Amino acid sequence: MNKETPSVRIWLFGKCRIEVLNKQGEWEEHKIHYNSYALPMLRRILCAPGRNILRETLISDMFPLGREQKWADRYLYNAATIIQRLGDILIKGKNSYKLASQSLVWCDIDECSSLMLEAEAVIHVAEQAIPLLEAASRLFERGQPLEGESGTWRFAVEAFLERKRKECMLALAQAYERAGMIWHAQNQYYKLSSLFPDDDQITEYFDRVLTQPYLSPPTAKIAPAASSWAPVLPKGIMVEGSNKQEKEPNDMDARRRELLKKGIELAGLSTLAVKEDSLTLPAGDYVEHCVSLARECWQFMNGTFQVTVESIISLHINPLMQIVYSNSRFKCQAAAAAAQIYILLGLLAMHRLDFSYRELCYHQAVICARISKDPRLLAATLYFLAQTYNACVYHTIPNQPESNPALAVHLFREAIQSLDGVEPLIHGVLYYGLAAAFSQCSEQDALDSLGRAQTAFPTTPENDPGFKYCDTNGAEFALRVGKTFLLLAQRYQKTEYYRRAQEAIEMSSRMNNISQIKSERTTCEILLHLGACGVGLNDLEMYVERTRAGLEVAKNLKSNLRFQEALAIFQDVPASWHTDGRIKDLKEFLLPM
Repeated sequence: MNKETPSVRIWLFGKCRIEVLNKQGEWEEHKIHYNSYALPMLRRILCAPGRNILRETLISDMFPLGREQKWADRYLYNAATIIQRLGDILIKGKNSYKLASQSLVWCDIDECSSLMLEAEAVIHVAEQAIPLLEAASRLFERGQPLEGESGTWRFAVEAFLERKRKECMLALAQAYERAGMIWHAQNQYYKLSSLFPDDDQITEYFDRVLTQPYLSPPTAKIAPAASSWAPVLPKGIMVEGSNKQEKEPNDMDARRRELLKKGIELAGLSTLAVKEDSLTLPAGDYVEHCVSLARECWQFMNGTFQVTVESIISLHINPLMQIVYSNSRFKCQAAAAAAQIYILLGLLAMHRLDFSYRELCYHQAVICARISKDPRLLAATLYFLAQTYNACVYHTIPNQPESNPALAVHLFREAIQSLDGVEPLIHGVLYYGLAAAFSQCSEQDALDSLGRAQTAFPTTPENDPGFKYCDTNGAEFALRVGKTFLLLAQRYQKTEYYRRAQEAIEMSSRMNNISQIKSERTTCEILLHLGACGVGLNDLEMYVERTRAGLEVAKNLKSNLRFQEALAIFQDVPASWHTDGRIKDLKEFLLPM
């Protein structure tokens, strides 16, 4: 039997929103006049058991001993008339009011209950329960229930929904654990501990998932075969790194590359699964190994081995944190290694569009950097954390958090003040970040900060002591300057900023092409941002050529972030372009991805 399509949708979490289905089958917002009692009446009936409420209860809840009570009948009649304009959804009985069921009047509160009941039926099959619980969690996260409601009846409803939200989040965290999605579980427990800091049970769960080494089912399955690949890892990284300098990497033996990739993946997994190699080293040697591993993994971030990087470094974060929170004399070195790994995990989360986990990783990186007592590392981690609150050139990426320029400026200034002396590269990067933050609130401050960034940044960044913390070469820095001008252009609608953005990004492209180790990540960003310049400069040919090339690189990198950026740029192209055959071809190329 087909599920009946509702004619009305109502959201009670966050700001109340009502939508009706029009004759064309499209949803459109319906606003109820703020002077009427229709909205309070509608909310009250929706929150009543079975959407059925006695008239006396409705009157006492809506008009508690006020002068309006003598006019209650008239007010309820008028409110009911307004509600009926949404459709034939309200039934008036002799002494009660009843609203149509969820199949006709969809409500987010009832949808949450329905999804949680479905999840409960399959709770032991994590793969089936997780999508249901995630959908319910997204509804809960829209905001506080019954926003703007003043009646005292709301308190019982709010308390009930708060308990349901907690149950949903906890069930989702535990489902992530059962599915072996340990990083998602950590993120979920982090949210729970922030919302319910006094709940000892949640704190215990969070501590367990942070400190206990966890072996996921897929890892355990391949563990026996993994041990034979462990020796491949160091040599494999060197071989693959040397091939980054090849002019035509497509000529590389495909079979050898696939074998190498498999070897690195399995070797990374084997260290925890087989209980040998790095995790049996003395603490000092192990920490040194992790520092070296993090640096090597940075090189792999430039290509298509991001999944491999995550599988390798995620094995080491829990053992490192155990050393950090112990009395070991290596705790500062372990904290420094953990901070760098958390930065990598944050970058990987960003490419998966998991922005909340990215923020969590960068917070953890800052904590570890403070423990390490390394001012350069602290400045670098504060930079990455501040970047999570900076504006993005692309405004329509799914799940992208809203920018917070004031917080970003505060963090960038804290990072600058944390440095002991003159640090050309780190200062250049921090002033760039400050310029990007100011681009959303103060044009002149943004230009001043950009000038300071360009003055501070060294001519040979690879030789700067701060390079190992920021991993920013000349091409990366020029690209960031161009991105800042793009932000200024979008904010202040000045064509001159689009031209300056294009100049900086084209310089980045030239520098990236002559670099000893060409970064595919940088290449992809360069091409997509040049496409954005093409839109701003009304240059159709530039937009199509650069965006198509950028999409090819994004496809090879398997980066969800770059794909969503390309989609966001496409949505900004002028309406007059859509009739051009090149745009139609690009759309066909873009959508299947």
